[in-house]
Amino acid sequence: ALLDYQATFGVTPLAVLGPGMPKWASRAPKGSSVFRTYTPKESAQAHFVDYLNRLIEVADGRLHAMETWNEPDIPLFYRGTVQEMADFTSLAYEVIKAKDPSIEVVGLGLATPAETHNRFLRKVLEKTGVAPYDAISYHPYTEGRRHPARGDFREVVQGIYDVIDGFGEVPPLWATEFGYFGL
Repeated sequence: ALLDYQATFGVTPLAVLGPGMPKWASRAPKGSSVFRTYTPKESAQAHFVDYLNRLIEVADGRLHAMETWNEPDIPLFYRGTVQEMADFTSLAYEVIKAKDPSIEVVGLGLATPAETHNRFLRKVLEKTGVAPYDAISYHPYTEGRRHPARGDFREVVQGIYDVIDGFGEVPPLWATEFGYFGL
């Protein structure tokens, strides 16, 4: 119903797979209150694959893109290892493409690249290369959330591009979250 409703006013939703892991499926340490910020543990992988397949079936052609995680480069949204994120991203890509090759798999949703200096991006790409990404997403906030014309927006985008370029052909870059403060 939500997908149909959004379509009536021209919105194409972007499904985001993480964070949001249920406690029973999370790799988080036992008793952790931040279980949502971890990828699924090995014993829950089959459940994740089933969930992803069911999501694609229910969407019935109305999801055109899925983002693998929101801001995994900051601890507020991701607490696992780089290898776990690389494995999660690769698995999500394989499952999505096997079920519906037309869905764009958008990786990472990087937070404030100007502040994180793309360290996480570089480490993940060392594990995955560019293969499991139809696009790579980022959130182009600049210092103080100034308007792109007044911030270092071009430098942010160029920095992301330069890191990815070291691993192969740069896929499209998507700005999937943005907002600026004004007077």
